[in-house]
Amino acid sequence: MWLAALLIGVPGLMVLLGSLMSVFPVGAENPVGLAPLSVLTGLAWTYLAAAILRLWHGQPASWRPGWAQGIAVMWFGGWTIVIVGFLARELAYRGPASLWNALGGSLIGWTVLVGLPFLGAWIIRLAFRPRTQMN
Repeated sequence: MWLAALLIGVPGLMVLLGSLMSVFPVGAENPVGLAPLSVLTGLAWTYLAAAILRLWHGQPASWRPGWAQGIAVMWFGGWTIVIVGFLARELAYRGPASLWNALGGSLIGWTVLVGLPFLGAWIIRLAFRPRTQMN
């Protein structure tokens, strides 16, 4: 199982770190920034490798990896990393004025891609949780 985790985890970490390093390319005047698909893919592969190791070795005992949790980590974490990377690139290459201009669109994008789905999942969880009776 270590071999399977390595074969999945090492490329996942390479994709994730490579995409994060692309935020600040050396010598580029107008960088293109993060590729969202590569961040999501890198997170998915890294999560899968950690889940394989958890299922094989049983540590940490309190963590139960699953499809829903993996997709949530990939979606919510990935889009948050992409948007924060975009804002960091705006600040580094174009200055605080450009960051201020990009902040509104980034907040709207984060709200649509992360905030609303999270709120919807929370509401669904509250609506369908088992009811307990008080004596």
